[in-house]
Amino acid sequence: MIPLTHFANPDGVKGEKTRSWFSKNRQPLIAWAGFCTNTPDFGPVFAGMTMTANETIRPFNDRMPVLLKRQEYERWLHGSIEDVIAFQFREPPPSDDLEILHSRDRWQSGVSPSKASPRQGNMLM
Repeated sequence: MIPLTHFANPDGVKGEKTRSWFSKNRQPLIAWAGFCTNTPDFGPVFAGMTMTANETIRPFNDRMPVLLKRQEYERWLHGSIEDVIAFQFREPPPSDDLEILHSRDRWQSGVSPSKASPRQGNMLM
């Protein structure tokens, strides 16, 4: 699982795109259904699963992260391949469950979003 507070999509015209940030209402931390493998050529490789976007996300992107509910963590971590596939092809979360934060941060600026701050501590692998 990939812990997130927000995920972003580009907004605007080519060459002037900004970041629009999405988060779950009243939920400061969300889990993105993710995978990790250790490869001989590249070392650790990570990927997040996507699904069809809901109406809130669709104007920005036709795909969105598969966001797991707390009661789904066990199934994601220990379920069958059929369980994993079912997450990808289920209905997206209701649009009312998501908040949008429009920013003036450039999509490809190389700078963290203005409301984010680096976290201290060690990263676990």
